[in-house]
Amino acid sequence: MPKTKLGKWSAGLFGAFVLVMILFYLLIGGGQTGGDTFFSNWVLAISILLAAACGVGGFIVGLVAIIKKRERNWLVFIAVGIGAFVTFFFAAELLFPH
Repeated sequence: MPKTKLGKWSAGLFGAFVLVMILFYLLIGGGQTGGDTFFSNWVLAISILLAAACGVGGFIVGLVAIIKKRERNWLVFIAVGIGAFVTFFFAAELLFPH
């Protein structure tokens, strides 16, 4: 387990990201469908935005934990890696929507 408080937050946000993504895919498997716009289905929109917030938050907090607090736990590195991917994807969708 991470030793620093920031490392624990980063790992916790990564865990929340995984749980919310599982919930998102369970909702889709349960018959929830999207619509013409992003907010056509509020349940799916809120769940994916919450997952994105947890991923980006885990990335930022984990990066601070690694740089400033010298955290070296593998969970924090995984959280930063996945969070960097989520941050890149989220920023790309905002800058270049399709």
